[in-house]
Amino acid sequence: MKILQIFNQYLEYGGEEGSVSRIAQQLRSEHTIRTYTYSTQELLNSPLGKLSMPYKMQYNARVIRDLRGLQEDEQFDFWQIHNVFPAMSVAVYELAAELGVPVIQFLHNYRFGCADATYFRGGERCFDCSPSNFFPAIQHRCWRSSFPATISMVATLKRFWLRGGKESIKAFIAISESQKQRHVKMGIAAEHIHVLHHSLDAGLEYNKPPQNGDVLFIGRLTEEKGLELLLRAWKEVAETKRILRIIGSGPLEEDLHELCRAEQIGNVKFMGFVDKSQHDAFYKKSAFVVAPSVWEEPFGMVVLEAWKHYRPVLTTNIGSFPDLIDNKKNGWLAPTDRCGFAAVLEKALSSPAYNEMGVNGHFKLEQQFNTKVWLNKWKSIVESVPH
Repeated sequence: MKILQIFNQYLEYGGEEGSVSRIAQQLRSEHTIRTYTYSTQELLNSPLGKLSMPYKMQYNARVIRDLRGLQEDEQFDFWQIHNVFPAMSVAVYELAAELGVPVIQFLHNYRFGCADATYFRGGERCFDCSPSNFFPAIQHRCWRSSFPATISMVATLKRFWLRGGKESIKAFIAISESQKQRHVKMGIAAEHIHVLHHSLDAGLEYNKPPQNGDVLFIGRLTEEKGLELLLRAWKEVAETKRILRIIGSGPLEEDLHELCRAEQIGNVKFMGFVDKSQHDAFYKKSAFVVAPSVWEEPFGMVVLEAWKHYRPVLTTNIGSFPDLIDNKKNGWLAPTDRCGFAAVLEKALSSPAYNEMGVNGHFKLEQQFNTKVWLNKWKSIVESVPH
């Protein structure tokens, strides 16, 4: 098949962009894939830049011209859209409907029902908005903490729901069951949403977790990733010999350093940004990986990465994590309150079963999340879509 993959790049590189690249690579083994990208930075660098953003979120003439020309020249069987927000414009869906091109929509977040795409506000999960009522988002300035920016995003989302663009989407692909259910609550019919987990090839040699090894966090240092919960729980378990290593950077970095100083939280080492090619050395020093997210992670890629390295994972019991982890078999599921999380963290620290749990996780990765399984499921979804 000939497929046009469409993705609006964000201002900062994140897991979604990595997933888009990985998906294209997987599909190229059997199909002709062309990826069309446009970036938010490109829009900001254009004439009028930021001032043009509200209009171009609604209709970006350059993008529409490009896509029309690509479809006329190459006659793609369908468009696989990952993201058009904010800069590509919601009019991409209307163009697909005009041209009669079927769209398969990958869901990487919760944008269609939440202006900020996260269902997270003020340090906790928030489900106040819906496609019929985005007023809470405006009230709380949810997108970029800006009243004008949030109004622009809400206007764009309302156009998606009201102007017929949604009808061009013949199938939605959710990356977890929990994410699918959130979109069903938005009003998308369950039968139109297919679940397709991300994949990761397991190909690493076995390495046994050290029994008294480090605890490892890898990710962006942002509020929704739950670093404050982790650090306060770490202090509560009074663990004096083990080390919590935090790999990553982000807007909360200084605040987290200050929290450790003010609360005298010991044995925490902030490693900053570390290139992925160097992560293996940190996995080898770790007994298990921790992912204390306090938002509804659409998919916990961190879980697959940990299993690839034969490490169990301690996560919170929300979002996609319960879809992935078999509690106490290949990881632990913990509540999102400090006391509950600390209690599970303490049990994990004293566990004698890191090796067994890591092997269980690696086996599940091999059996259920390999590229061949992913491709077969993707193919069955596409074949069920009316063309």
